[in-house]
Amino acid sequence: MVFDNSCILHDGTVDLDENDVAAFALTTNADGGYVVEIKETAAKGLSAVLLCPSAPTTYGDTLDVKIQCSDHLTDGWEDVANFPRLYTYVRKLYVTATTAFVATDIGLILTATTDSGSDGGLIRYIDPKLMTIGGQGLVYVAMSDVNDDFSTASDIVTATAGTGVGTISAAGVLDKFMSYGIYNIHFASSKRYCRASKTVSAGGNWGKTEIYLTNNIQGKPY
Repeated sequence: MVFDNSCILHDGTVDLDENDVAAFALTTNADGGYVVEIKETAAKGLSAVLLCPSAPTTYGDTLDVKIQCSDHLTDGWEDVANFPRLYTYVRKLYVTATTAFVATDIGLILTATTDSGSDGGLIRYIDPKLMTIGGQGLVYVAMSDVNDDFSTASDIVTATAGTGVGTISAAGVLDKFMSYGIYNIHFASSKRYCRASKTVSAGGNWGKTEIYLTNNIQGKPY
C-alpha cells in the first residue's frame, strides 16, 4: 500500500486548528479529512503516519490525534490507536540530578532558581538516568511562554511540588521532541471504515498537517 488518494486521512490543504471536524464520508470534508474504507486490516494491520512539517507558533498548545474505526460512516466510531500528545515549543535541557527525579515529576512544572521569575515549563520527558543522584540526562520541557528559555547555565531546576532537583549544564535549546516532525503508529481493526480524529487546544494552529495510511513503514518516527 502506497500513499495515494485512497490512503489519505487528512490531506493538509487546510490548516489543522481547534475547529477541525472529523470526517464521516468517503469524500473529503471542508477541513481536508477523509474516511478510508479498509474492510478489516487482517493480522498484520496498518500503520498511520502523522506529518507535522513545521513548528506551531503559539505557546502552550497541544495536539491529540486518534485513529478511529467503525462499520458505519455516520456512527459507531471507536478509538483504536492514539498518537502521542504533541506540544508546542519544547525545550531540551541537559541536567545533572542532585535529588533523584521520579516518574511522577512528568507533567509538573520545572522551575529555575536564578530565573525563578520567568522559567516554568511543563515537564514532558525525564531521562531514566536522572532517577539516580548524580545521573546526567535530558529533560524536555514544554514552554508556557517566551520567557521559559532556561537560559542560565548551572542554574538549579526543580520539579515543583514534586521530587527531582538538578543543575542544568548549559542553556536550554528548542527541540522538536513531542512537537513537530513525523510520527507513526500501528493498529488493526475488524471494522470497515477508518478516520482520524484531531483535537487542537483552544486558539491553536498546527498548519498543513497530513495523515496517511500505509502497510509498509520504513525507518523510525522522529
